[in-house]
Amino acid sequence: MWIDKAHHFYMVDNELGPFILMDMWYAVKNEAKWVAYNDGLKVARKRKGSDKEVARKDSDVVDVEENVQCPRPIGQKQAKKTAKKNKKSKLCDSYIEELRTLGRIQYEDHANQVKVLEVQQKLSSDKLEAAKLAHLRAKEQKEAGKVQKEAKRYEAEVRMFETYNCFL
Repeated sequence: MWIDKAHHFYMVDNELGPFILMDMWYAVKNEAKWVAYNDGLKVARKRKGSDKEVARKDSDVVDVEENVQCPRPIGQKQAKKTAKKNKKSKLCDSYIEELRTLGRIQYEDHANQVKVLEVQQKLSSDKLEAAKLAHLRAKEQKEAGKVQKEAKRYEAEVRMFETYNCFL
């Protein structure tokens, strides 16, 4: 009944069309905030002398949904304190979790760096060993070349002596 009147007033005041948020009102009307607000409005209506009949009619009609006892909503200051406290603890928890994650990542990165250094040291020692072996091989080849030259020279000398001996 009073909702129909409110719709009529809304249509008169606003030329945009009917009120479209009734579904939202039906969803939130039983929440503690709006129950307390509506109870305050009912008390204010009862105090007016000219609306005694309307107040009596409203008090005679008992709505089951409105008669439900809801806990009183917390005050604004208490809500702020609670929100601040929860925010701090959530922030601390999130910071701690982030630090743990970063610590794990840093530890894994350090372990990977150690592995890379070990592999690099092994590769460098292998390269050094390979370089030493290549150097020794080169020395041996050089000495072998000298020995071969000397052997050819001795062979040439031996042939010369043989030819000389043949002539004598």
